[in-house]
Amino acid sequence: MMSIEDTIPKRYKFASSVDWGKTVVLFITTHGQIIKQPGEGQLLETFVVPEGITVKRALVSTPGECNIVFQKIVNSYSSLVSRFIRELKSDHSMVQNQAIEIVLDAIKKFDTKLIAEKEETISDLSKQEKEGTISEEDAVMLQDYKTYIQQFDKAFKFNIFDSGQPMLNKKYSRENPTATRNDWVIKVMGVAGDLDLLEYVKTQTRRGESFITLEHIVNYLKEKNAETIILFDLSCSNIVSSTGEELDQREVRMLRRSMYDSGNNLVIGGKTRKQKRYKKYKKNKKNKKRSRKTRK
Repeated sequence: MMSIEDTIPKRYKFASSVDWGKTVVLFITTHGQIIKQPGEGQLLETFVVPEGITVKRALVSTPGECNIVFQKIVNSYSSLVSRFIRELKSDHSMVQNQAIEIVLDAIKKFDTKLIAEKEETISDLSKQEKEGTISEEDAVMLQDYKTYIQQFDKAFKFNIFDSGQPMLNKKYSRENPTATRNDWVIKVMGVAGDLDLLEYVKTQTRRGESFITLEHIVNYLKEKNAETIILFDLSCSNIVSSTGEELDQREVRMLRRSMYDSGNNLVIGGKTRKQKRYKKYKKNKKNKKRSRKTRK
């Protein structure tokens, strides 16, 4: 019978000697989706955290919405996580939690400073929309920016999920040619080499798309004897139907509210810590806000 190890690309066979340690830290910059199951009601795809595992999730995006990050910033955020890797891999849970909060708070503060730039984008594109000169792509961008700012205060959450608790089974994916050292990857922090867990676990080609679910990641790392998994999740968290059916904004809002309802710990987790779709925009000379990459 084929095991997970049989799917590892040849260039990663050396990783059988990787010292994963009891704590594994992941830096996620792929597409991200929350899956709605078929049928009536608020049925989101979940899994139960297995015995012996704790998942600590620093979620940058708001559930149901995209995250907007400028491409040049991703490397800085990855370096920030690396700076605290000793604390993040500490044997003391409190030390880990403090390090996660520091990193997440720093990301939020930096993103907050960019709000004015995003508001400038909204102003410029709104004028084009009023004049009837806005392109279809820029119209989508305008809505993304507006929603991002409206939901900003609901983002940047740190939650802890212990064994036996349900957790959203988020789907991570990418178009393979887009992957770089820190971008469009699930980077394993604090190990030798630039280990991309998505490429390591899933058989793939240089072309095409690859995807993996959070449940698959957690179960795989459990096999590696991990006890704590720390996620710095910069991907989007838009909600999509498993059938491919498009969800309207009213249904998305309803599903998001259901995640925060009393007694529902899909977002809150067993322990709440106070502390995009993932979209990237690059500047160009003609229009500072136009060129972009989208993570849906």
